[in-house]
Amino acid sequence: MHSFVFKPYLRKLIKEKNKSFFIKAFIFKVRLLDRYRFVSHLQTLKEIEDCILKQIPGGYLRFGDGDIYLLNGNDDSYQEGGTAISKEIEEAFNIKSKTVYKSIPAHSRLFGYRPAKIEGALIPDIEAALYYYRVKKFFKGQRIYSAVALQFLFINNRELCLRFLRLIKSNDPIFIGNSEIDKSLVQFLFGGDFIRTPPINAYKEIDRIEKETVALLGDSFKFLVIAMGCSGRVLQKRLLLRELNVFIFDFGSLIDALNNTSSRSWIRNLKDSSPQEFLNGIYGDLKS
Repeated sequence: MHSFVFKPYLRKLIKEKNKSFFIKAFIFKVRLLDRYRFVSHLQTLKEIEDCILKQIPGGYLRFGDGDIYLLNGNDDSYQEGGTAISKEIEEAFNIKSKTVYKSIPAHSRLFGYRPAKIEGALIPDIEAALYYYRVKKFFKGQRIYSAVALQFLFINNRELCLRFLRLIKSNDPIFIGNSEIDKSLVQFLFGGDFIRTPPINAYKEIDRIEKETVALLGDSFKFLVIAMGCSGRVLQKRLLLRELNVFIFDFGSLIDALNNTSSRSWIRNLKDSSPQEFLNGIYGDLKS
């Protein structure tokens, strides 16, 4: 099936989310031809872990709805749009490298995700398919990684999540993220340096953030953790194009959960144990 058959209809469906014959046909095509390209959350983290352990430069880029808005010149909830950021987001989408793990929000049954323990952790097939349709031109010949890898590990397997958090902290990372994240949490999870970014419109300070980050780097391998919204993709793109000896990991919405910030539905729907209880339980494992 050719994409031009679907294009005029999908533009309308993106707004209306109308489950018509055409979107069902596109979903069928994805399931039949493209699903194999999508990497599970566990495999995503395994490949990233291999890079970290072998100190191979690269990055984990988590694209989302906001990147599409900004790509098209529109505003995101926490970032004003414009020509400059639109261009840089497109450049981030276009990065190609074996150790750059680009991911999109495809966490739905369509792409092999099983029902999660937490309501709101999965998205409807139609949303996942529509997002894929909008960005698939940036993934030609490439695998597509999980944008919710660490989040799903926290939801489904706290022991493995703790193991990955230990790996992060053991690499003495630089944390680059929202200034409203509790400083003691940053110290607990990551130790080391904390480059603060604005909670809204971080792109306005992207040059300062980039300069402060580069100033902390040397010739040896360095692990960077970011949590700064869509502008984080811009920072990752800039640092990756400099070919620095770094791996840049986007931590994702788990940082909000651990910071007691209910920014996502999956965080609000946590019932079995709170993020604070998880932090209390792992204090002895990460405090040193």
